[in-house]
Formats: sequence, C-alpha cells, structure tokens
Amino acid sequence: MKIHYNDPYGSPFELIIPDGEPEALKEIIEYLNENARLIRNAERREAYHTLYHLEALDYEGNSIAYLDTPEHIVIRKEEAEHIQSTLTLLTETKQRRLWMLSENMTLCEIAAVEGASAGAVKESLDAAKKKFQNNF
Repeated sequence: MKIHYNDPYGSPFELIIPDGEPEALKEIIEYLNENARLIRNAERREAYHTLYHLEALDYEGNSIAYLDTPEHIVIRKEEAEHIQSTLTLLTETKQRRLWMLSENMTLCEIAAVEGASAGAVKESLDAAKKKFQNNF
C-alpha cells in the first residue's frame, strides 16, 4: 500500500506500507512527527542563541556574524602571552630585528638601520628564530 504524506515542513513523500500492517503506518507517522518537532526545537534554540538571525547570513555574509567562541578567544590570548614571554628570552637587538622583519623590511634595509652588514643581520635573525623555536 502506498500513502502520500506531507511532513511538518510541507515536503511531500510517499510511504510504502506492507499490506495488513496499519500499526506500522501509525508508528512511522509518529516517528516522523516527533523527529520534525525535535528539529524545529533545535532550530529555534539555535536562532535564539545566535547574535544575528541565521537567515541574515544569506544576505550579509559572514561579516555580520561573530564567529569567535569564548574558547577561541582564550586560546588566542594564551598563545599571545606565550609568544610574548618567549620573545623576552631574546636580546633587544634580536627582538628589534625580528620586529623589522615582521614589518616586511628586507635584510638590506634592516642592516642599513642597524648599521651592520646584511650577513650579520641574517645570522642574528637565524639565531633568533632558532632560539624562539626551541623555546616555543
């Protein structure tokens, strides 16, 4: 026996029930209704607990969504503190040269600012990177 059924979302589908088993149809429909209810409740909770309505993402994109969770914020803060404490192990010269390198300065530019040769700056930066990696 085939029965056409519309789920609570309005999507039609066809149920095939063995002949002589009306209880099976009743159980299937009860299950589908309960499952749809649970899904609607989960969607309602998710929409209630988001900063912006989820449908707004279709129009605005992720720019309006606050995607960071408290866990991500704490992890980033701990990583920043760990980096800062590791940097304090380097000499001031090495810290300064790493900072200039992070500002996209070339080795020649750093050498000119520091009044050193490019080779000395490269050796200093390599030593700083190695020390940083060993302690991080």
